[in-house]
Amino acid sequence: MIDTLVGEVCDDGDQLGGDGCAADCRSGEVCGNGIIDAAAGEVCDDSDQIGGDGCSANCRSDETCGNSVIDTPVGEVCDDGGTVGGDGCNSTCTSTVEVTRVTVGFGDTCAVLSDGRGYCWGVNYDNTLGVGNLGNPVRTPKQILTNRTDWVAIYNGADGDDAHRCGLTKSQALHCWGANGSFGKVGNGATNTFVTSPYAHTNTWRSVAAARGFTVGIRADGTFCHWGVNRGTTPLCTTTGWGSVAGFYDHVCLIKTDGSLWCAGSGTDGKLGRGDIVGNDTPQRVQLATDWLAVAAGGSHTCGIRGTNGQGSLWCWGDNEYGQLGFASAYTNDGTVNFQDNVTLPQQVGTDTSWVAVSAGLDHVCAIKADDSMWCWGQNNRGQLGLDDTTIRTQPTRVAASSQWTAVAAGKSYSCALQVDGSVFCFGSNSFGEAGQPPPAPTSVLSPLRVTIP
Repeated sequence: MIDTLVGEVCDDGDQLGGDGCAADCRSGEVCGNGIIDAAAGEVCDDSDQIGGDGCSANCRSDETCGNSVIDTPVGEVCDDGGTVGGDGCNSTCTSTVEVTRVTVGFGDTCAVLSDGRGYCWGVNYDNTLGVGNLGNPVRTPKQILTNRTDWVAIYNGADGDDAHRCGLTKSQALHCWGANGSFGKVGNGATNTFVTSPYAHTNTWRSVAAARGFTVGIRADGTFCHWGVNRGTTPLCTTTGWGSVAGFYDHVCLIKTDGSLWCAGSGTDGKLGRGDIVGNDTPQRVQLATDWLAVAAGGSHTCGIRGTNGQGSLWCWGDNEYGQLGFASAYTNDGTVNFQDNVTLPQQVGTDTSWVAVSAGLDHVCAIKADDSMWCWGQNNRGQLGLDDTTIRTQPTRVAASSQWTAVAAGKSYSCALQVDGSVFCFGSNSFGEAGQPPPAPTSVLSPLRVTIP
């Protein structure tokens, strides 16, 4: 019997609930009655069956990202039960496509998305970006080579108006295009040509660096190959046992699978880390340590991480004109900064042992710690340190208060970084749109701004 005098609206002869009548008989367990009937699977009930208002039409979702329910009325396209991102569903549950890698150069930026598409923006002399718009800057991200959706990384050369670039695909295929120059840095056997259609190299590859006038690559089997200035117009492949390579301007550094570090190219300012300023076209070993985890080759300086289990201490060497080595500096009596310059051997930066990633630009460095915090130092004339000013820093300085950074790339006078949700932020020079900010954005972006990628 339904006893309305005591507030009953149903009575099915039991006190179970979840069967169309609540255990206290005060609800018919119908979505929209203003009562959250948990026994019937309801997690909310806002007295309607509309949805898109914080309670779904069936009252089984509070329409928040991370509840494992895809709430399309509020714009969700995925929900994997978390709000971290970087796992196929971004932190707002609004996209399954995220930026997985970002690379920078001498005014140009490229990003690869989780669906294999590649986007580039910035300086575009002679269409070196491969996106059309011949000779004009590309001030917002534009998809490159639209017939390809299998990129995992795109590497920018450091030649400005004579640049080339190379890309790796999911099948470990290597493609290069752009200005060949007089040295054949694209590697197709030709010189003084502009390669508009990516040249497909033979074999499979694991790592590549597009530097100024030359290219260095490591095949999937660990073979070292290089081509371009002083190396020939096609890959010259020699020794094995190599793991990864990093390059930016006129030198490269490589880590072998045994953890040893080797550098090649110009030796100015001691950036090869061998105690002198002598250059070499073939890799020369840097000291005897075998615990190198990562290395970054900058304009005329180098930084690397030594340690175990993916993190360790930070070491830098080479030119220190703007404090880019991260060493404390003293001030002279006239107030000018007295930097420790031309450090020809690796020197530890501070005492922290939680560094996990580092990138060296033309005159500055950015790095990430295990807590996902980002730190930058060195030249800052265009705001490339992301510290909301243009003051040089001679020691690692934290960027904002965010602890969501997963990767960083330092370029000529700007930087770009990824956050855990797969979004990309850039800061520094934006003269050619390299920071991804279209007009009327300023030519210098002093703090990280998110880049909108279609």
